[in-house]
This record gives sequence, structure tokens and C-alpha cells, in this order.
Amino acid sequence: MSPHFLFNSLNSVSSLINRGGSDAEAFVRRLALMYQYILDSYEKKLVPVKEELRFASAYHHLLSIRFGDNLVLKVDMNEALSDTKIPPVTIQMLIENAIKHNVIQDDQTLNINIKSDDSYLIVENNITRKNEQAKSHKIGLKNIKARYKLLAGKQVVVQSDDCFTVKLPIIK
Repeated sequence: MSPHFLFNSLNSVSSLINRGGSDAEAFVRRLALMYQYILDSYEKKLVPVKEELRFASAYHHLLSIRFGDNLVLKVDMNEALSDTKIPPVTIQMLIENAIKHNVIQDDQTLNINIKSDDSYLIVENNITRKNEQAKSHKIGLKNIKARYKLLAGKQVVVQSDDCFTVKLPIIK
């Protein structure tokens, strides 16, 4: 996870604490579970897609504290693929990239869809007005592509037109 995510998470917790209630505690617990997943999967080359999707869902929940209904995550996957494999934290990195390279505000909702076909796990997002401050060296995508080539000998497909789409080959 990026240092920016940690910074924003700590600011969100601070805000939740000031408001009172149990939201801050729930937020911190979910953040701790996310870090536990990262620690547990650190040494693993591949994890089941269902675990990665649970992690992505927890990540989205934390982001929804910051962005509200302006960040939408939909998952529509073939259930038979839930036990296929994926390099850990791949989906989270793609969600993080979508947030980094798009503006999310009341009049510009960022929609991220995770779906599948017979050959790929597909992560796509609509393209909102570009954030001019976001410099990119495409390290995240390069990392994902390199891991897939090394671990599965397969190519990741990246397309950018009306949507930004990353197709991750299914690893059985």
C-alpha cells in the first residue's frame, strides 16, 4: 500500500474519532486486517482469487469512508474462478491506480468493475477528469506484468479507451 493511503487512512481515523461513535474502532480493525493479509501473503507467490477479492472489498470499505458513494466497486465474477490464483495485492494495486489517476468527486463517480471471462480476471474503471498532479512511472503495472510473466508465463493485457481495462490471465 502506498504511503498516501496510510496518510489518508490516519486522517480518516482522526476524523472518525472526533465525530465519536464506533466507526473509528471498526475502521482501525479493518485496516489491521488488511495489514495482516499483506503480512500473511508477503512470502506467497500466489493466493486464491477469493482471498484477494475479500481483501479488495475491505480496501474499498476503507476508501468509502473518504469518498462515500462517489467510489463504486462492483464484482461480477464466475464463482468457479474463486479458487484460481492471483499474485497477492494485485487487485488492490489496480484499485489504487484507478484512484490515483482519476478525480473522484460529487459530479464524477469512479466506477471500478471486477469481472471475468473464460481466460481473464478483468479490472476496469471509467475514466474521469485526469488528476494533473498524479505523476506516474507505471511501476505498479510494470510490477504486475512482470509477476504474471514470471509466475505464469502469461501476458497481462492493458487497454485504454472509454475505460481503463487490465486483463489478468487466469492462473489455475
